[in-house]
Amino acid sequence: MSEPKNPVSANEQGPPERRQTIVRGRITKINAEKVKDAPISGIELGVEFDDVKANGSNLEIWFTYHAIYKQDVGKISMSGFLMFEMDEPNVKRIVEKFQKEKEFDAPLAENIVNSINYKCGTEAILPAKVLDLTAPIVPPRIGLRILRGDGAEANAGKPASAPQQPSAPRKPEPAATPPKSAPSSPFGAKVPPPFK
Repeated sequence: MSEPKNPVSANEQGPPERRQTIVRGRITKINAEKVKDAPISGIELGVEFDDVKANGSNLEIWFTYHAIYKQDVGKISMSGFLMFEMDEPNVKRIVEKFQKEKEFDAPLAENIVNSINYKCGTEAILPAKVLDLTAPIVPPRIGLRILRGDGAEANAGKPASAPQQPSAPRKPEPAATPPKSAPSSPFGAKVPPPFK
């Protein structure tokens, strides 16, 4: 059996003419401030696309990320870029479309926004901690599989072809217990309270 000519890596998506792989990303500027001490009632996240450039077979996307804490408690802003590798005709097409319409095709836009959110959300942990703000981390998307009672995968949103039989309840497995000599925390018997 021969291998496919153009295997798709985990970072690539779409048909061969639309594949994109992130080859580089960097934060070039950070601005963080806490305006007042107050309870945080929420965080609004936003991304602005500052520029899109063609660099041979690389697409450079320059952005500014904002995490704004509601009730004017504070904000964290980061600027930087992501670089995607793809074929040159697609790079040219994407840059031209962005220059005219200020938007990306849906699959690419989803990849860009998720990549920026992941990069900036993780990089914002330290400034948020220093300022005593909640880190603006958004949990990743989760894909679900639906299993029928017999353990086979069912089609999501469609009825299974065979009637489902209720599965027997599983026995809970006993929890692992640490040896008696192990301390309850790395600090001894008590864990110190968090800073306030």
